[in-house]
Amino acid sequence: MIYHTPILFHKIFKNIIWTGKDDSIYLTFDDGPNEKATNEILEVLNEFKILATFFSIGKKISENAKLLKQVEFQGHKIGNHGFNHSRLLAFSNSKVTNSIIKTEKEFELNQIKFEKLYRPPFGFFLPHNISAIQKLNYKIVMWNILAGEFLNWSDDKILIHIEKYLKPGAIIVFHDNETTANRIKITLRKTILRIKDLGYSFNAI
Repeated sequence: MIYHTPILFHKIFKNIIWTGKDDSIYLTFDDGPNEKATNEILEVLNEFKILATFFSIGKKISENAKLLKQVEFQGHKIGNHGFNHSRLLAFSNSKVTNSIIKTEKEFELNQIKFEKLYRPPFGFFLPHNISAIQKLNYKIVMWNILAGEFLNWSDDKILIHIEKYLKPGAIIVFHDNETTANRIKITLRKTILRIKDLGYSFNAI
């Protein structure tokens, strides 16, 4: 798992989104929706009037459709994180494309508005995946900073890590899943306050 993406990656894979389109900070949330975690994230984002991007797992969509409707209602963007959260998808272009299409169908079945944005599970992809994903008219979205809240890092360690690599246009990954549900509200709020203190604004991809 890469917690900070080296500039070399950006230069090699130029067709992938590594940073945002302006000097704002871009908050993204992977692995949801999750009833507790996603709701608490929405509460914090609404408190600060911040828009973000949520990358949803296909198999979780139907059981949490109302929750994703709330994500949409609050003005956030929703992207595709594949149907199952598996690194193995990357070894087969057909599996990658089938996973994306299957997730699309879940969005459509539940009338969820989604963007043609794809984040590979675990951020793991192989070079040959890129053209296959782009043939589906998707943009691949990676990140600058993986927050680390899904680990046993303290909030102080997370803030130090984020601040070390923070720069204009940075894309930060948090998670709205079972692992983070009991801490994400407090951690996210502290992170936003620190970033605002550093003079940054926020945007959605």
